[in-house]
Amino acid sequence: HRALIGTGFPFKTEHLLEEHSAQLVRVLGASGGVRRGGAAALDLCYLAEGRFDAFWELFLNPWDFAAGWVIVEEAGGVMGRVEGGALALSPGTVIGANSPSMKEALHALIG
Repeated sequence: HRALIGTGFPFKTEHLLEEHSAQLVRVLGASGGVRRGGAAALDLCYLAEGRFDAFWELFLNPWDFAAGWVIVEEAGGVMGRVEGGALALSPGTVIGANSPSMKEALHALIG
């Protein structure tokens, strides 16, 4: 099946909108679709549940993703930073997926 990807648009970070738009075009062309729910924690729960195959966002505060991060990893998913490296409890980019290979595939598209 073609992957269903979740994302969120930058909030109060208009300088990221052009970058996110370019990423969105690439992901739309290579996936089964992109969904924007508006709440990163809920989107990450959808990833953990299997509704989404992967998720990315260019800027989130820890309170936006911390609970979802735990839930994704407890469900067997993987999380990190869009620019590479481990996810930390600090503001920044977030990428997650149902498997390491899916995370790498999304990373290659948005990189």
